[in-house]
Amino acid sequence: MIFSVVYLLARCLLGCLMVLAQRGASKDAELLVLRHENAVLRRQIGRVRYQPGDRLRLAALSRLIPRRRWAEVFTVTPATLLAWHRRLVTRKWDYTSRRRPGRPSTPAAIRKLVIRMATGNPTWGHRRVQGELVRLGHPIAASTVWQILHAAGIDPAPRRTGPTWKQFLTAQARGILAADFVHVDTVLLRRLYALIVIEHETRRVHLAGITAHPDYAPLVCRRLSEITGIALVTAGNLVEATQDAGSFVQLSGVLKRVAVKLSKTCNDLRLLSSGPRAGLNEINLPAMQAGSSIMPGKVNPVIPEVVNQVAFEVIGNDVTVSFAAEAGQLQLNAFEPIIAHSLFKSLKHLRNGCDTLRARCVTDITANREHLRRTVESSIGIVTALNPYIGYANATRVAQEAHATGRSVYDLVLEKGLLSKQKLDEILRPEALTRPSYTPSK
Repeated sequence: MIFSVVYLLARCLLGCLMVLAQRGASKDAELLVLRHENAVLRRQIGRVRYQPGDRLRLAALSRLIPRRRWAEVFTVTPATLLAWHRRLVTRKWDYTSRRRPGRPSTPAAIRKLVIRMATGNPTWGHRRVQGELVRLGHPIAASTVWQILHAAGIDPAPRRTGPTWKQFLTAQARGILAADFVHVDTVLLRRLYALIVIEHETRRVHLAGITAHPDYAPLVCRRLSEITGIALVTAGNLVEATQDAGSFVQLSGVLKRVAVKLSKTCNDLRLLSSGPRAGLNEINLPAMQAGSSIMPGKVNPVIPEVVNQVAFEVIGNDVTVSFAAEAGQLQLNAFEPIIAHSLFKSLKHLRNGCDTLRARCVTDITANREHLRRTVESSIGIVTALNPYIGYANATRVAQEAHATGRSVYDLVLEKGLLSKQKLDEILRPEALTRPSYTPSK
């Protein structure tokens, strides 16, 4: 056993000495032998085919070997490594039938649905079909629908029946005008402003205002003042007055304010006259009809209701005037006819409504005095007026007892002897209840 161990150690030692004793010439000879053997093997097996793993290792090791030693170490040239890389990139971006470039293909069922919708609705274009598909839960682009219809021989944008846009404009040309505001400098260095109107059909140009007599505006203003009896004046800036409808808006706003107040008054009259059993029944309106169509003998507040409707109309006309004044463009407002119509109608109907309310309702209103007196006397709220005279504690007890028993505050105060009947009547006078009247006792 010991002899074997000594033999192995001596053999390893001798091997190490032999390796150290080898020189460069012997190493080169060994490399030449190995390369020769490699060449003999290549001639026997033909062309060497490297696997992807081998190519990866060779490409990684190529960065660690100096260029001058490539021919000694590598069996492939740098050009071969570059060719491998080009083939790898080509395979990466190679689009075959399994992998197409661009947008994904549209399913056959969607294509059939697009064609069926287009053929079933001849007036639908490709955007309408795309919108219907999106609503059905099939997201698809309009360009994709266009391609499907175009490939199927269907017009993606069919022309609807009726006149074309050109035919429509030609038919409307007679009523279309173009306007512009310009100024003209005369030889005497005076500047005249003119409104030019062009007719599209005849191409005629009309100059508004430049041919008018200089005294035309003052004469018209004077004549209108004589007819209306109102001291009218011409606007200081006619150009600004032409394009601005602010005065009309202001007048319409005043009429609306009157209509709102008048309508609120009519609402109060209808509420105070409601009854006679379940309503307030504090006032009586004049009967303008035989009775209600539903309840015989019932007096409906028809006059306040008429005035309410007039007020609603005036409020609506104010909205019309506001929109018409806002819709003007530059120095011209083409909506003054509806402004004038709305203002005249509001003035006329509001005046007639006020006259009708005065003559047929307000002048003949009567009050239910006994009912009002009983209401006041049975009200618990009048205890507030007695608070300075009987004290807060007594007033609280009286109010609670009146609420619990249903008796009036007037009777309870007299029963408890808190005030005399003469003093109580003086305190509860209507004049005393409607204004500050408490006088401290001295």
